Amino acid sequence: MKPYPFSQDEIRSITTQASQKAAAALADMLNTQVEVSLGEFQWISYQQMRSILEQDIFDGVMVQLGFSGDAEGVSYFFVPRDQLRSLLEPILAQDQSLRTTSDYETVILVEIGNVILNIGVGTILNLIVSRVEFKIPQVIYQLQQAWEPGPAGEPRREEKEEWLFVSSQLSTGDKKVRAYILVLIRSANPGKPIS
Repeated sequence: MKPYPFSQDEIRSITTQASQKAAAALADMLNTQVEVSLGEFQWISYQQMRSILEQDIFDGVMVQLGFSGDAEGVSYFFVPRDQLRSLLEPILAQDQSLRTTSDYETVILVEIGNVILNIGVGTILNLIVSRVEFKIPQVIYQLQQAWEPGPAGEPRREEKEEWLFVSSQLSTGDKKVRAYILVLIRSANPGKPIS
């Protein structure tokens, strides 16, 4: 059951606004033209999400960004490992000095993920639940651990909840990057589940 009923036209309008805002912010940050295409969002179960990402789920990198306010939850910007080079190269070409930092990959991923989630997802969330504030982003490399069942094989809390899923594509120059956005909204008000 959808927590928030929207028509397809409304969903398309929301994701278009989010795409435009995220692209403008990334273009400003990277000083180059950027296009962000967010697919229509859909509410799916944990198992559906795992099925969609089964080819990529354990071989990629995620930026995690929690949020609170009128809704509480966590958002993820997920990039399959085979897409990382296409994501990083245009940025490194703009600023070669980044390579001198030992954790340059993490630095870049945090910045991009933070923009996509803060602005892209923030736009969507602010339209469907009013107002949210994001926390400090972090990069997760060990996805196997992040998505494994809990102790004694018990399902994690996330496995019992609905996810907001958005496919996405970033383009800089001739580079196109496939990525995914996952959002888990745990409650619309403190202690009040949304579904």
